[in-house]
Amino acid sequence: MIHAFLFITSRIRDRDGHGPQFQEHMRRINAKEKTNITVYHNFRDEVALYRQHWWKCTGCDFVLKRAMNRAPAPRDYWWANHAQKCGGKFVKIKEPEGYKPKAKKAEAKKVGSKAREEKGGKRTSGADASG
Repeated sequence: MIHAFLFITSRIRDRDGHGPQFQEHMRRINAKEKTNITVYHNFRDEVALYRQHWWKCTGCDFVLKRAMNRAPAPRDYWWANHAQKCGGKFVKIKEPEGYKPKAKKAEAKKVGSKAREEKGGKRTSGADASG
C-alpha cells in the first residue's frame, strides 16, 4: 500500500520502489502501528494458494503441486532422476473445485468443421467459391 500511496501522492514511478520515501513511510507506520513492514518480501504464500493441481507419486508419495493443469512428464528437469530412483507413477489427487479441462485445439477444430458440414457450408478462402 505504501507503493500505491507514493504513486498517487507524488507520482513516484520508481520500479525499485524501496527508496528513501518508501522507507520513511515504512518506519513511520512500523513505529505507530507496531508492525514489521520491510523492504524484503516474497510471495510464497500467494503462489501456494494458486497451486491447486496436485499429483502424487505411487512409489515415494512425493506430492507435486502446480498452478496449471500440467501432469509431471519427461520435459520436467527432475523427471529422469525421479524415474531412476523411484520408478513410481504420478496420479492426480486434487484439482480446483468445479474445474473442467479446456477442449484441445484439435477437438475444437473438429467440432467447428462438423458444425459447418451439418449446415452444408464449405470452408473457402474468403473469395466467392463459384468463381
